[in-house]
Amino acid sequence: MAPTRALNTANAVARPAFCRHPIFSAQRAHNQMTQSYHYHNGSEVAGCIVLVDGDKGGVGKSFTARSITGHLLSSGTRVHCFDGDYRNGSLERHYRNHCAVQRLDLRSEDGFSDFYDTLDMIEPRTVVLCDLPAGAGARVESEAERLRLNRQFGREIIHVWVADPGEDSVRQFKELQFVADPTRTVFIINMRGRSEPERFTIWLRSQVRASFIAAGGHELKLPHMPVRLHDRIALAQAPFLVDPVPSGLCRSDILSLRIFNQQVATELAPLFNLILGASS
Repeated sequence: MAPTRALNTANAVARPAFCRHPIFSAQRAHNQMTQSYHYHNGSEVAGCIVLVDGDKGGVGKSFTARSITGHLLSSGTRVHCFDGDYRNGSLERHYRNHCAVQRLDLRSEDGFSDFYDTLDMIEPRTVVLCDLPAGAGARVESEAERLRLNRQFGREIIHVWVADPGEDSVRQFKELQFVADPTRTVFIINMRGRSEPERFTIWLRSQVRASFIAAGGHELKLPHMPVRLHDRIALAQAPFLVDPVPSGLCRSDILSLRIFNQQVATELAPLFNLILGASS
């Protein structure tokens, strides 16, 4: 297994030596001297856990995770991010200089165990955001009970499902929609490429959707980002932040990014209300 990396731990303190992940093997002697724990009881709020999911690759999970992270940081919220695919650290590339980011293998039971152990080293009232890897559906389903039990430690689960127009996305969501309470579950229609909502006809006409909405679930749209801006941000490995101005972006990019961020704030407002309400 490729080693994971822990980066920019400005908002975190050292992890305990009993964690199994290879990244910490070289740091354990130091960590044993500096470790600090933040255990919580059910009456304390530690900050919610936001799982950005979708199971299939290429649906825009990482883009959605970056959009959410950018808005939270812009609003002054403390965020600790996890790239669930240790081979591809999208959050690390774009936010390593702005918040704590770690890579883990969240396709495995050990990876999730390391994730849970790390939560005790994250400062209270810090939002924990996980960009889950593609193909992790079976693992996430197996972890559902352990995920939900984090509520006893003050961390509510918010499940964000980034959808694909196809039938597979609806079927997979049906299997995983109970990872979190329906009122804390968000189905994201990604408007990339100026997609029309009608492309999601299978979802819009499904009984799964009807039951989900009736139970208090949230259906939201992630705005379209202009292709030129998307490519410039990717090239510069820039965050979705405009203050300070990211290196590699010009004025036209910043203007377009401001508009996109305003649209994200409006369209995903119910999600941000959930996150902040569960973390304060």
